[in-house]
Amino acid sequence: ITDMKNYRLIKFPKILQNCFLLLGMKTEEFNEPKTHMLNWKKIRNTLINDELIDKLLAYEYTGPKETEVPNYSYINRIKERLSKISQDDVNYYNLGLGRLFYYLSLVVSLRIQNIYIRRDQREADRKERENKIEEDRLRSEKFENDMAIRREEMAEEEGFDEEQEKIDWENNNPPIEIPPEVVDELDLDLEEEPVE
Repeated sequence: ITDMKNYRLIKFPKILQNCFLLLGMKTEEFNEPKTHMLNWKKIRNTLINDELIDKLLAYEYTGPKETEVPNYSYINRIKERLSKISQDDVNYYNLGLGRLFYYLSLVVSLRIQNIYIRRDQREADRKERENKIEEDRLRSEKFENDMAIRREEMAEEEGFDEEQEKIDWENNNPPIEIPPEVVDELDLDLEEEPVE
């Protein structure tokens, strides 16, 4: 990829533009002023270097992204723009750019998958927590009912030890562990679908 500095013009500038957007750069840093055209003359000497590759490899696609991004940098918009490019055409043009394109496509897809997997996990955790709370409520009701029945049964007998009965009941009906509250994570790099 760094050998592309010697090219006077390049094909598939959208690959590099989307790469820069994924890394958090603003369009003013790599496009011609007030256009959507890549400023190849400017960036080929400043941005196309080993540091770009290091930044790309250091990009963490897992976990929440709590930093606001501009509309054009949403991860699903980057994926949509990249999906319009053919891998074979890029490989035929330049193998290094083809590898970059392939890597970008994978990272973007993995990021989107990670967001949805974590959302599903949080939803499952919430449901599990609600079920445990309900089980605990039913357990408390059962305890009250069982203790009332035991009191009635033992009313005739003088030897009713409520503390011992409670300990025996706890041993037979272990307490239910309620998981902690599920905390929402922010994924501000994904454009949310409008809710109807």
